[in-house]
Amino acid sequence: MIFVGLYYLFKNKEKWRYFILLALLFAPLSASFSWAGLSITRSIFVFIPVILITSYGFTSLARLSNFGTILLVIGYMILNFYSWDFYFNQYPKRAVVTRAWQCGYRELADYVKSNYNNFDKFYITRKNGQPYIYFLFYFKYLPSEYQKQAVLTPPDEYGFGQIKEFDKFYFELPSTKDINKSVIIGYPDDFEEDEKPYLKEIKVGPETMFMIKEIK
Repeated sequence: MIFVGLYYLFKNKEKWRYFILLALLFAPLSASFSWAGLSITRSIFVFIPVILITSYGFTSLARLSNFGTILLVIGYMILNFYSWDFYFNQYPKRAVVTRAWQCGYRELADYVKSNYNNFDKFYITRKNGQPYIYFLFYFKYLPSEYQKQAVLTPPDEYGFGQIKEFDKFYFELPSTKDINKSVIIGYPDDFEEDEKPYLKEIKVGPETMFMIKEIK
């Protein structure tokens, strides 16, 4: 419908056709200056010209005949059904999606709460996202206490420091095996295959989100 809309915009010599086209071409420009990865929020303005052009193409075709309108509506309903089916029934079940949504931190926080007094240190991987914020949230940690304890890494090439530790929480896996009374929390690929059967797991649905190694 975008291509149909562009065709009819210029065929009908609509007054705002060049403005809408320029809006479509320049909408992603601001997002292109960011150093971060793909982000829909930084390029969200592109939706406005896309919706305008698509809607114009749809209505232009609908004007041709009632039969064309019926076909367009049927096609829209079919595609909409597959879209919602994928969103609700297929997309959330994929392991890559579960990890991208950073699931499992609530369950992990519950485990840490129940074992907080049994160990001196909790080493937690920060491979995916910033885990410290989940522990602050689920532990209802007072900002005044957190600010006194938080230790940051040196600034990276972008000028940002990462939270390295606070309280009993260390947001990196230990570089040595000579540790006692500690818990190592990582992803499945952080552990050797021969030790996995003896580790605890945090699961979300069928997927293992975290593996837990207790050292007493």
